[in-house]
Amino acid sequence: MTRRLVRLGELRLLVTWEGSAESVVGDVVRYVDEVNSRSPLRGLVEVYVFADARLMESHIEAKAASVGAVMVAEGMLSYHEAWTGIPALYFCREVAEVHGLGMLRALVHHETAHALLHGALTYYALPAGIEWGDLSVG
Repeated sequence: MTRRLVRLGELRLLVTWEGSAESVVGDVVRYVDEVNSRSPLRGLVEVYVFADARLMESHIEAKAASVGAVMVAEGMLSYHEAWTGIPALYFCREVAEVHGLGMLRALVHHETAHALLHGALTYYALPAGIEWGDLSVG
């Protein structure tokens, strides 16, 4: 895996990709910047680009297990999380090949908006003293 730190104003992207996904890394960074130029983000966001969905899914599931999160990544075209307190966005080259760059662009915009709207750990952790009954709706 290759890593590069990209500066987009006050936003820092830590972009990680495997060699065969390199062909879309520039597109992903450009699409993140499209969102960032309209609603600037601050701080660090991790961006992962994989060759295919299978590799992306296995990485997400391994990370979830390492932090005690419960989730299933199968069938996702892209993903976001902030389990470590740093927003992380996941994409794969396969989406661009199968569905086109327009779909990849839409997914990058979507996941980047998640980082903008709720990219902090506080959105993913329940308060320590909460009772499960307090979570019911109605």
